[in-house]
Amino acid sequence: MDLRLFGRVVRRFKWLVLLGLVIACVLAFLTMVRVDPKTGKITYRQSEQWVSYTRVFVTQRGFPWGAINAQGPSDPTRFTSLAIIYSNLVTGDAVDRLMDQKGKIPGTVQAAALLTAPGSTDALPIISIAGLSTTKEGSLLLAGRAADALISYVDAQQRENNIPSGNRIWLQEIQTPGQSKLVSGRSKTLPIVVFLAVMSAFVGLAFAFENMRPLARRPLPQEESAARKIASA
Repeated sequence: MDLRLFGRVVRRFKWLVLLGLVIACVLAFLTMVRVDPKTGKITYRQSEQWVSYTRVFVTQRGFPWGAINAQGPSDPTRFTSLAIIYSNLVTGDAVDRLMDQKGKIPGTVQAAALLTAPGSTDALPIISIAGLSTTKEGSLLLAGRAADALISYVDAQQRENNIPSGNRIWLQEIQTPGQSKLVSGRSKTLPIVVFLAVMSAFVGLAFAFENMRPLARRPLPQEESAARKIASA
């Protein structure tokens, strides 16, 4: 690419290139945001994804994990199975209705029994609850409400079915929703592609106008010598 030629063309058609720059910036901006013509409010077209985690311990009052031997209903291995069952209740309709009583929050909730190690199939009696939302605050609220709703639902079911207090499962929130993490941000690929495409079109238009200019082209040295030979013949 001849940079000197490119610079001359850009300088000669600077107003056309400047117009292309303005249009490219405006179109790239509009691919990222949406402008309400009535209110002038600007909102992003794409949403971010934030996640926050909380953990609920499936256990029994009296801390059976402190005993050397545990048998019957207090067998700690039973709590692992209940953690798997209760993790499915988190995304059920009953728990979802309890969460919505405090107001609807956009986003989703995911839950699963915590594994002993990454890639392992062995679970712990601990439920990991993830709140995913388009805002940092929303993810924190979702995770916290899901844990509270699950605890309230299980407690209500135990009371309604007259389960003796000494034989009840105790759900204990051992990790409150902490720092929310950004899972995915807003993609900048489309704005960049739009900007480059528009600028390429306007620069190409400038070169097209340059080629259409009716300027006399300076003859090359070979052409000058050939013209002199013709004239002297």
